[in-house]
Amino acid sequence: MAIYRGAGGSGDATNDASIAAVTTLTLRAETAATASEGSATASSSSASAANTSKTNAAASATAAATSASTASTKASDAASSASGASSSAVAAGTSASNAATSETNAATSETNAASSASAAATSATNAATSATAAQTAQTAAETAQTAAEAAQTATEAVFTQFGDQYLGAFATDPTLDNSGNALTTGDIYFDTANNVLKFYSGAAWVAPEDVATTAASAASASATAAAASATTASGYVSDASGFADAASASATLAASYTPSQTGNGGKFLTTDGSVTSWAAALTSTSTIDGGSF
Repeated sequence: MAIYRGAGGSGDATNDASIAAVTTLTLRAETAATASEGSATASSSSASAANTSKTNAAASATAAATSASTASTKASDAASSASGASSSAVAAGTSASNAATSETNAATSETNAASSASAAATSATNAATSATAAQTAQTAAETAQTAAEAAQTATEAVFTQFGDQYLGAFATDPTLDNSGNALTTGDIYFDTANNVLKFYSGAAWVAPEDVATTAASAASASATAAAASATTASGYVSDASGFADAASASATLAASYTPSQTGNGGKFLTTDGSVTSWAAALTSTSTIDGGSF
């Protein structure tokens, strides 16, 4: 595992051991140098060895520096990777949010699609209803057209008939129609001499005014006759009332002549010429004029 050493960067176990060895050798070299000051001869060998050790230590220090530089570069790479990972995490969060939004939009689109399908079904139903209504309207229009054509035919027939029957205006009664044919019942013409419309009855030309006058005269005569009949009937009623009174008096008189019938069962009515009475019927056989009863 790398060990951070400050500005020089991090090292490893090998580099640390090398640095420790260099330090030891340096201390030894210093000790040897100090000893060599006392003995030039002895120090010559020691100095040579120290120089060798120093060279080795310098090489080790260079290697350690190289390792430290490599470790610093790797640490920078790791920091870059961490930054990239952070950016990737942010991007992942954004992607997740976008995915959630897309899912919501998809659900909304599905709902809208269902609504559109329902609206399409309703439109189809309405279209079918409209088609039926249109067919019904067409049938009604065709029926109306047929009726209109029939009415037109009938109207034309009426005008044709009127043209055949209305002869026009004349000062005297025509004897033939406008085609020279014999007159028919219902023919019409306008009498310019009397300013009246006349109709042919099948036997003669008559004016409705004359018919009305004749009918009015007949009605008046009938009314007069009815009034006379009413007067006569009133006399008959009076006579009938008198007859009724006389009959009532006769009935009263007859009742006075008839004795009561109560308790007179089996008897017969008899009179002495002035008074009527009940007489008992004979119950035994009697001989009258040689006969028996």
